[in-house]
This record gives sequence, structure tokens and C-alpha cells, in this order.
Amino acid sequence: MPRTATPKKLPSGKWRIRPTDPTTGRRVSRTFATRDEAILALRHAETIAAKRRIGIVDPPQRAPRTFEDLRAHYHMTKSAGNRCERDHLSIIGCHLEPAFRGMRVEAIDQFMVDVFAARIANGRAANTQRNILNQLGALLAMAERLGWIERAPHVPKPKVVIDPTKLRYLLGGEELQRFLNAAQRRSPKHYGLYALATYTGLRKGELAGLRWHDVDLAARRITVHCSFADPPKNGLGRRVPILNVAVPVLRQLRAQRESDLVFANRRRAMFGKRARIFYEDLHQVLASAGFPPHGRHGHGKSFITFHGLRHTFASLWVSNGGTLEVLREIMGHKTFKMTLRYAHLDQRRLDRNLGRFDSVGQCSSVAIRPTTRISASESASPMSAASAIRELQHHESLVNWEGLDEQREEVQRSGMEQTAMRSVGWANTNSQNAHR
Repeated sequence: MPRTATPKKLPSGKWRIRPTDPTTGRRVSRTFATRDEAILALRHAETIAAKRRIGIVDPPQRAPRTFEDLRAHYHMTKSAGNRCERDHLSIIGCHLEPAFRGMRVEAIDQFMVDVFAARIANGRAANTQRNILNQLGALLAMAERLGWIERAPHVPKPKVVIDPTKLRYLLGGEELQRFLNAAQRRSPKHYGLYALATYTGLRKGELAGLRWHDVDLAARRITVHCSFADPPKNGLGRRVPILNVAVPVLRQLRAQRESDLVFANRRRAMFGKRARIFYEDLHQVLASAGFPPHGRHGHGKSFITFHGLRHTFASLWVSNGGTLEVLREIMGHKTFKMTLRYAHLDQRRLDRNLGRFDSVGQCSSVAIRPTTRISASESASPMSAASAIRELQHHESLVNWEGLDEQREEVQRSGMEQTAMRSVGWANTNSQNAHR
């Protein structure tokens, strides 16, 4: 059994203990200023030795981790191959690191998170706040999984309400024709890209990564399985129908085919995420077609963005009678809530349901027989008596009032005399007014 020791006073006035180290089995010497401190330390050492004997081991002490360590681990494990790597690192560098630089991760508590959330709320849109706070929540959740903190604090996020009336897109008819004519004057490649984006609803990354073996003109299907060189959004592929208006566009592009890519740059390679054809060239085509820039946050912006062509496809689909269920499948929306943004464009969705209940049939007015009596089992229940009175009120104009006294006697036996008489009085008054 391990040897222990009692505090011993030294000539210097200090107190020494010599407990046994449970790891090495040797006695160690420790000194304290007072006897009470020596006794507490000795008891602590004895407790540790007892835990070791019965197999109980204290959890290891966490090494101090800083916010920089958390950022480095996130960059090493999560950012690689992430579709939004650039945006995530920008949020961390511009917003999170200045607020938590040099701070230990375990020191980031609920109070600090609430203060940070309140500070970034000034002058920022709700969607921007949510993106920043989502990134903070992801970092803290990672620290909890790594065991750097016991429990991640709650990160409050503002609710983002999407106003579908603020989506910018081209209207059908004259606006769309004017835009496509301007794109045709720019080059056949610009026209093919912008027209196919409008007629299929594909994202720019899906169009940039589209290859000819993904296009089946015979079956009228486009298979989407990548976005640029990455997996598609939500990680799920889908099939998009080739509408009649898109067939001549694809045939023209196939006749001018230069590589396996449907849309290739001058080097016959894939367009990058920041390619001019998605931004500057589109803005110039819109300007040449007579679409003025609109103000946003005090700055002039293009009439629509490239993603606005996707909104154009959805708006034209719904306004021309297409269903939301099929639109969700074509657009690749993860939730139906995203597709519902276009529901207000279907002006005929209510008119199409006016005859929804025609096959159900209508209720016919049938006179109540005056000899109908309330059975003893029905009169024993107050609800049955009340239901009978309501039925009499509903058919007041058809009731033969000569048999009403007999029914009143049955109601009185069930203890509902006062309620029944009041209801009968209302029925008489209504009937007299109706006959007048």
C-alpha cells in the first residue's frame, strides 16, 4: 500500500509533507507556509492515489488554444475543396479575427458572442449578419467537437425574410428579346450562354462545367453533375429538360464546337468563377440593350446579375402555367421554400381552383318531420339536447311548430329546460320576423 506522510514543521517555520507519487511509487517532498495548506495538499495527494488504485483517472488538462489555432485548423480541414472557401476566409479575416484575435477559445463565452452579434448588426443587412454569425457558429462547433471547449455558446442569428417582389429578372416578350438581340450582336458565344441560362435556369458554374456528353438532344435532357470543377450545389445532380426554344441554341453551339466543353474560353478551357463573360460583358450587353443600372446601397448596380437570368427562367415558367413542383426539380432547390418565391407570379393559380369542389355535390334542403322525438339516451346527454336545439334553430323556417311542445318536454327531463326555452324563444322570434 502506498506510503503517506503527515505534515512536519521545519526549523524555518514552514511545513513539509512527503506523499508518495502514485506514478513512480516514490516519496516526494513539498513545503508550505502554513500547516493548513500542507494538510490540504496531503489530502489531495491521498485522493489522487486512491483514484489510481481503483482505476479512476482524472481527465487530462486541456492545452490552451487560441482563436488563431481554431482558424488554422478550420482552414486545413474545412476550407479545402469548399465551394465558398473564398467567402468563408474573407468573413473570418475581416470580421471574426479582429474581434477575437489572441483570445483563448475557452474564454469566448455567451456574453462575448452576444456583444459581437449586437456590434455587427449596425449598418449591415440581415443576410450579411447571418453569414458572419453562421461562420462564427461553425468555428465554435468545431472547437466543441475537438474538445477545446466543453460546450459552444449559442450564436443568435437574425431572421432573413426574402421579399419575392424584389427579385430582379427580365420580363418576357419585348425585354427578353431586346436583351438576346444585344447579346447576338456581341458574339454568338455570348448569345448562346445567356440564352441557355434563360431557357434552362442553370447556374453559371453548371453552365461553365457543362460538357457535350451531358447534353442529349434526342432525349431532350441535360444532365447536371458539376459546378465548375466542383460537385453541384447541395451535392446532388439532376436532369433538366431542353425546351423547344433551347433546341436551336444548342444546335448552333454544337455546329461551332471547339472543345468538349459547351462553353469554353479563348484557350479552350473552362471559364473561371470571375470570368468577364459573367460580369463585365453581361453589364455591357445590358447597357447596349437599354437597361439602366439600378441603385443599391447608394451605389449603381447592373440591371440584373447573371443569376438574374435564372430568376428570369423561373418567372417565365410560372407565369406561363408551369407548376411549382416541376420548377423545384428543374432548379434543384433543396427546400420547397425557395421555389415558393415565384408563386406570386402565377396569377391564374386561384382561378384554376374555383371548381375544385364541383364533384362533391351540394346539400339539399330537406324538411324535418314534426314527429321526430329525442330518445331517452340522447336526452340524457346535455350535448345531445343542445345539438337538437341548434338543429331546430337551423331549420326554423321548415319546422312544424305544433310538435315543438312535445320536444320541449323531453328536453326538460334532461335538465336543460332553461337553455332550451331560451333557444326556442329565439327561434320563434326569428320565425315570426321571417314570416313578416
